[in-house]
Amino acid sequence: MDNLIVSRNPVRLRWVDVGGTTLIGRSIKEYTEFYDRAYWQMGTRRAEPSYDLFALAW
Repeated sequence: MDNLIVSRNPVRLRWVDVGGTTLIGRSIKEYTEFYDRAYWQMGTRRAEPSYDLFALAW
């Protein structure tokens, strides 16, 4: 329940996992290589907005 956000008007449920958050510019440890852009040789393992965009789009 700690990862669930409930809002009203309109009613929305959101599940949030902040366990993998990393400061911008820091190195990322990705446990699921398939979603790691460095695994695909499409970038580095540095925390930046494009890293999350890659994982989302993939």
